[in-house]
Amino acid sequence: MVTKELLSQYTSLLKEREEIETSIERLEKRIAKMESEGTVIDSVKGGFGGIQRFVIEGFPNDDIEIRRGLLRIRKKHLELLNNRILAQINEIEAFLWSIPNNSPIRMIVRLRYIENLQWDEVASRFGAGYSEDAVKKMFYRYIEKENQKETVKN
Repeated sequence: MVTKELLSQYTSLLKEREEIETSIERLEKRIAKMESEGTVIDSVKGGFGGIQRFVIEGFPNDDIEIRRGLLRIRKKHLELLNNRILAQINEIEAFLWSIPNNSPIRMIVRLRYIENLQWDEVASRFGAGYSEDAVKKMFYRYIEKENQKETVKN
């Protein structure tokens, strides 16, 4: 059931989805970089009272495995969140296209929630004779009626 709260989150959901996809790409690049870097070189002082320098080269297997595991877990969480967001976006868009024979309501939903316009801007798109309050009432009455239908079905 689509509520006005869910509709009002539409643009935020789209932005959040974009950020998650960007974050997943960064994590994948980071894992690939770690895997391709190979050995690590470091120098330490020691011997003869700490004045001698030693160069140490090696492959930090433990560190890399820990980081890979953490990155994989984070990526999995981001993918799960992304799937939930996509489900909400699909629910909103399905609701929009399922509004039968009610062009004004479809237009209100599209302008207010998809294009993210303010109520006064939505009213001005409808033209003369439509106030901000009138457009809001049309929408809220429709949502209330749809929610009542949904409640009766269940």
